Amino acid sequence: MLKRLRFPIRYVPFAATVAVFIVAYAIGAISFKNFFTLRVFVNLFHDNAYLGIAAVGTGIVILSGGIDLPSAPSLRSRGCLWRN
Repeated sequence: MLKRLRFPIRYVPFAATVAVFIVAYAIGAISFKNFFTLRVFVNLFHDNAYLGIAAVGTGIVILSGGIDLPSAPSLRSRGCLWRN
């Protein structure tokens, strides 16, 4: 008998994020001639690494109760201004 595979509910946000990334990358690859290259794929992560670090840090602070939720956009805005 085949057992039915269950997808844990806690992985749904991660799976949705991966699905959106794949769809957006596919649209870019279809729309632009040289988009589907290893260099562009690596640059997507390299050029936006500071956003990932800021998002993880802000998420940890919010989940630990250090600041309330409305403070997160303020931190994000400061990070974007600092980057430019």
